[in-house]
Amino acid sequence: MERKKTFSFLMSVESRLAFVYFGMIFGITILVVFLMKTQIIKGDYYISQMENQSLRSQHLPSARGLIRDRYGVILADNKPTFFVELYLKEMIRSFPKGVPIPYKINKGGHKVEDVGIIVQSRIPRLIEKLDIPESAATVRSVERHYDQQPFEPYRVNFNLDQERLAKFYENSPIISGADITVVASRFYPQNDLASHILGYVGKFERPPEKNENNNFDFAPEFIGKQGIEKYFDQYLQGEEGGRMIRVNTKGFIEEKVSEHPALPGGDVYLTIDGRMQQIVENALKSVGRGAAVLVDVYTGEILAMASIPSFDPNAFVPAISRNDWARLNNDSNTPLFDRSVSAYPPGSIFKPVIALAALETGKAKGDTVIDCTQGMQIGNHFFKCWSFGKQYLGPMNMRRAIAMSANVYFYVIGLRAGPEAIYQTGKKLGFGESTGLEIANEMAGVMPGPGWLKKMYPKDFWGAGYTANTSIGQGFVLVTPLQMAMMTSTIANGGTLYKPNLVSKIVDVNGQVVVQSKPVIKNETGFKMENLKVIREGMLQVVENGTGGKGGVPGIKIAGKTGTAQAWRRLPSGAIVKDNKTWFISFAPFDKPKYALVVMVEGGVSGGATSAPVAGQIWNQIFSLPEVKLGEAPEPLSPEFFTQTTGVQAQLAPEQATTPESALNPAGTEALPIDTIPEEISEPPKKQEKSGDPKSKIRGARGLRM
Repeated sequence: MERKKTFSFLMSVESRLAFVYFGMIFGITILVVFLMKTQIIKGDYYISQMENQSLRSQHLPSARGLIRDRYGVILADNKPTFFVELYLKEMIRSFPKGVPIPYKINKGGHKVEDVGIIVQSRIPRLIEKLDIPESAATVRSVERHYDQQPFEPYRVNFNLDQERLAKFYENSPIISGADITVVASRFYPQNDLASHILGYVGKFERPPEKNENNNFDFAPEFIGKQGIEKYFDQYLQGEEGGRMIRVNTKGFIEEKVSEHPALPGGDVYLTIDGRMQQIVENALKSVGRGAAVLVDVYTGEILAMASIPSFDPNAFVPAISRNDWARLNNDSNTPLFDRSVSAYPPGSIFKPVIALAALETGKAKGDTVIDCTQGMQIGNHFFKCWSFGKQYLGPMNMRRAIAMSANVYFYVIGLRAGPEAIYQTGKKLGFGESTGLEIANEMAGVMPGPGWLKKMYPKDFWGAGYTANTSIGQGFVLVTPLQMAMMTSTIANGGTLYKPNLVSKIVDVNGQVVVQSKPVIKNETGFKMENLKVIREGMLQVVENGTGGKGGVPGIKIAGKTGTAQAWRRLPSGAIVKDNKTWFISFAPFDKPKYALVVMVEGGVSGGATSAPVAGQIWNQIFSLPEVKLGEAPEPLSPEFFTQTTGVQAQLAPEQATTPESALNPAGTEALPIDTIPEEISEPPKKQEKSGDPKSKIRGARGLRM
């Protein structure tokens, strides 16, 4: 019995030892398998993960190409700016040991690191050491960036000066995951010069589709938002670069692992002459609000194009402040509005179109004489001339009628030619459609006619009243300063309508010309030379002994035409003031035309009193410019140049006249009926009598069809 118990005990001990033995074998086997999986099967993965903890993907921003004038003078440049960047993934990994990383549930319902709280615990030290505003890095902006671009560093929105840059490196590392980046920011060295042409840039706001397997998949720093910057962004935009570096625990670079260099964008050469642009803008600033366009009559190249008031595009780099944006948008003078490509009633500068329509249809000749009284009865409406109550112009031929801007003459020949001929002549000259210029926001204007009216107002019909209004550039007619410049060029060059051009060439980073512009003919009008000769001679008389004498320059023959369209506008105070649109179109020299110039001023007295003096000053200074030798850049214009070549001062209307609400359309600037318009006046007009509904007066005269 004892032996059985002893045997049973021994067997029990052996069983236990065997169990322990096999348990140890099993455990060792599991450990070996785990080690094999960790070190052999997934060894590369874990090595990569370990290396990634010390690797940093850095964006190497490209520099935008430059924008230059026709001689290579820089209008849009770049300058280095320094920013602090926060590598958010690195900041999360460097969170203090023993402190649990905060998490949150994102919009997708997933548990993610609460990067906002993590950054919030570090940012105060950065702000304190570098003395930067708290608004430069808010928790909300960091969270939004991490949600949209988790693989790209967050940039603190504050440009570091040299003193702060030195502080950063003296105290480095201020916080883990912070580094300095250099960006080639846009810089406009001549401030507001040609700002409506150049446009401006802004931050790239659309979240890029980041490729996690491509460490160099970076979005551009800036993209064009307006003007040439936007239209030619694909050429100005460079190729983004990047590099992979290994950093130590203090954030210092240990080695450069790989690099993909950034490539700058191409340079865009404009057709404008920076000196002429400066001349035009300087002249316009004396009248406050207006536009001017100067073109080469034989190529369509724009040598200067300005809209005043303008703006400084530097304010948009790297991002415009809310206060500056509100100021620009709330300014009653609308500095962001490009008047050079916006549509206005032309007034009498449209009369050459009517003259051409009558000449081309044989309804009038250059020596056709019409007695220009102070008005003309059409139907039950009396259409007055600007001379009504002032003087009797008397009998005159077409050349003299152009010189004196005689309304009655153009009522008569307009009715003789007929609305369809007027419409077709206007279309040949490019009215009622955009010119195709290389910038956005260009208006098409309106070239009215019977077909147009039927389409726009099916219940209305075209009568003689509409033809009479159109014949003096009133009614529905709307044109842009650029369109008028191209029309004037067509008259000057013998009948060829060119497409306006702003860009001369584009040169890539290797110096290769990738775009070379050439003159583009938009339309060969086919106007007879003898008919164009009549128009040109009439325009010469405008300056030599007509309504545009103040647009002349001694020693230079200039042909021109004045125009005034009366309008009103509402001021921020609620007051309604007269806001005449005054015009002067011209070309010079008369015998061998080179340039066409159009000046439009808002708030002027008349074309002859306001716009012609501005044009005269521009012409005087243009023909005073020293010649530029081939391959050389022109010398900058000195202040003395402008003081020595200033012309006759332009007259502006006082902003105190008021008119009833019925004179305004919903937009606030509708031309009044013709019987209230002194078409060409040389002194501030007296307060006009109240008039009825403009449409009712036109409709009263429309019954007479011709």
